[in-house]
Amino acid sequence: MGPAELAGIAWALVAAVFLGVFALPTKYTKDSAWENTWGAFFFIGMFVVPIVVALIAVRGLGGTYAKVSPGVMGAVVALGFMWGCGNICWGTGIAAIGMALGFSIMIGTVTLSGSLLPLFMSNADKAFTAPGMMILGGLLVCILGIAANGRAGLLREKAQTQEEPAEETPMLKGILICLAGGLLASGCNLAFHVGINVGKIPDISQEQFGNPPYLAGLAVWMLVFIGAGISTCGYCVFLLSRNKTWGQFANHTGRNLVLATLMAVSHFLCLFCYGLSAWKLGDLGTSVGIAIFEALSIVVANGLGVMTGEWKGAGGKSMKWMITGLAILILGIVLIAFGDARMKQAEKADATAMRAPSTMSYAVSR
Repeated sequence: MGPAELAGIAWALVAAVFLGVFALPTKYTKDSAWENTWGAFFFIGMFVVPIVVALIAVRGLGGTYAKVSPGVMGAVVALGFMWGCGNICWGTGIAAIGMALGFSIMIGTVTLSGSLLPLFMSNADKAFTAPGMMILGGLLVCILGIAANGRAGLLREKAQTQEEPAEETPMLKGILICLAGGLLASGCNLAFHVGINVGKIPDISQEQFGNPPYLAGLAVWMLVFIGAGISTCGYCVFLLSRNKTWGQFANHTGRNLVLATLMAVSHFLCLFCYGLSAWKLGDLGTSVGIAIFEALSIVVANGLGVMTGEWKGAGGKSMKWMITGLAILILGIVLIAFGDARMKQAEKADATAMRAPSTMSYAVSR
């Protein structure tokens, strides 16, 4: 493994830590309703940070968009809107069932949808090859991991409500919200598929305006974030008006604004650092890189959840189910990553074989 691959792994580790900690500040806001805390995060994280960074870092941003069809740009924004709906579910789910369970279930579901879509959209003919079966096996293992985490959550709720009143949002409802969020989050992958493979946005940014690959991708991210910002901020405005909580922005304004900004910056940096990781790892970016990124972010979020008291009074049985579910999820992610890597190796070998002249054709040419 060369320096580039090692750097890619390091960036994946950094990205995972940023993702694992990004929701932690929500535990320390004061006198702030969900829509105030997450609304501030969504506005800063979906509009302010990505737009400012893209305008500063990407050369010829306007010129790039001018060369892309309005239909493609509209599709990327619309799929970003779908991803934003997933972020709403994620924020709601984390508030209901905690960081540990919320991350495990959400990331597990994202892995399922994010792996199934490319497999059946682009490689359906390879689903029943050895690498394809490994990916399908990993998906089944992830489903078992999600189920084990769900079981842990229900046992935790049962143990904790024996001592305290039931939570406003029941555990089962919170789990279902996280599952829905994981499915809706597939809009991000689809948006990039359209932006990169249909619209060729990064290619235009690199070839015509000289942006390096890790910055050219920001031209797609900005459109995705704008779409997500429309759905997330729109939902928060609805809640603020319905619940009459606009005035809570005046409570501990400086403290809560700093915490929301930390969330936004961490969220953006996790995506940017993962982009650097994928760039450095090349073909291994969507296999080894994503496995490190997802697995470590789940471990970090679970560790923080335990440290901040989410599992206090949960009982040993629920903790065992949580640890078991976490281990199963990571195993599933690794299997999917290994299968994806083998599939890419097979595709590369096939492409090389097709380009190489056969012995027979060489003999005939002589």
